Amino acid sequence: MKNLILRIITLVSICFTTNLSAFTCDSDFWFEKPTSNKQFEAGSDVYVKVKARRYQDIEYMKLYVNGQYVRKESSSPYEWCKSGSSGDNFLRNMQAGHYTLKVKVKDRCGRYFEKESRFEIRNGYGGGNGHCEWDSWFEYPNNGGKYNSGSNVYVRVKAKKYQDIEYMKLYVNGQFIRKESQTPYEWCKSNSSGDNFLKNMQPGHYRLKVVIKDKCGFTNEKECGFEIKNGDSGGNHHCENEAWFDAPNRGGKYTAGSNVLVKVNPRKAEDIDYMKLYVNGSFVRKVTNGVFQWGYYITHGGDSELLNMQPGSYALKVLIKDKCGKTTYKYCNFEVEDGFNNHCDWNAWFQYPNSDEVHSSQDLYVKVKADKYQDIEYMKLYINGQYVRKESHSPYEWCKSGSSGDRQLRNLNSGEYRLTVKIKDKCGDYHEVEKRINVTHF
Repeated sequence: MKNLILRIITLVSICFTTNLSAFTCDSDFWFEKPTSNKQFEAGSDVYVKVKARRYQDIEYMKLYVNGQYVRKESSSPYEWCKSGSSGDNFLRNMQAGHYTLKVKVKDRCGRYFEKESRFEIRNGYGGGNGHCEWDSWFEYPNNGGKYNSGSNVYVRVKAKKYQDIEYMKLYVNGQFIRKESQTPYEWCKSNSSGDNFLKNMQPGHYRLKVVIKDKCGFTNEKECGFEIKNGDSGGNHHCENEAWFDAPNRGGKYTAGSNVLVKVNPRKAEDIDYMKLYVNGSFVRKVTNGVFQWGYYITHGGDSELLNMQPGSYALKVLIKDKCGKTTYKYCNFEVEDGFNNHCDWNAWFQYPNSDEVHSSQDLYVKVKADKYQDIEYMKLYINGQYVRKESHSPYEWCKSGSSGDRQLRNLNSGEYRLTVKIKDKCGDYHEVEKRINVTHF
């Protein structure tokens, strides 16, 4: 009898232990988005995502914002106010203020847990990982464009706000080409290697698709179509080779010592094979990359024929060869005159920020100092290519303490930034000064 009782107790113990093991839940979870104390601009939709270490052990999650119930999620991923979705109105078009998110979790063992996260909505630009600007478009080729057989097709995708783009992946007729993780987003660039599916293309209809992943974690797509025509003639009647001088102005006048920008705009860049520029019959350089310009914007140090120019009359000739094999010419002339204003001292530098590492809790103050402000007509400031404002008088300052405006310099997120000041001096010449900084928060 005693042995029977011991066996029953042992059996119950084993069953109890097994049952306990079956109901051990891993209920750990955390707010993945937004990060704690994140700041957003007024009017933003705030995307919320809660991550569970083991979603199989979670029965449901309920989200609250400032005590107001939003919605229950019963399956992974646990998301609210997702881009493209409806509902979750308490997280949309949010107004300035401080907010507390609370998520209440019930696991499959019947236990309850809570966690909180806080964020702020601020008037003015604040950025935020819930509001990425991903919109992009095919700059080249034109949708419906036509090329002759054997062409290399250059592809460039332009992003409205490249700072919000994590990467782009290009496909042609479903075939993956390559991933681009930084601007400019280009494929099959002239003189580059790789991207062979866009080279020596054969007759047919082609569909380009670019998959865009933004830094909020969302993926979007854009498409564009083009055709490769058959025949040795290359379909010459389909090439558009019309172009014109955008700079300099015809008959324009410069002072001695000027650097002259030359820019030619084609009506249809994807139909142009190359352009060659000549100054007074002297060859300058061939351009094949779709942006046809020469002179002071060029950073490689060449184009000396257009730098520090001396008094005289100058004739520009550009030879244009299209992808159908046809050659045309365009002409422009200008003059360089001697004069008292030909020695403008434009030299300038960033006085603030005065270090490559900037520690800031809010706004970025910028000041540019000129050796001789009397020779400066104006300065224009850009941050990561985005125009801020023009300053026409010394001191040349932006985002000054106590001032309003210059929102592009306010409430910056941590990260790398490129400051560029474009300077026009009173001799009519243009110059650029650039500074790269790394912003970290206190």
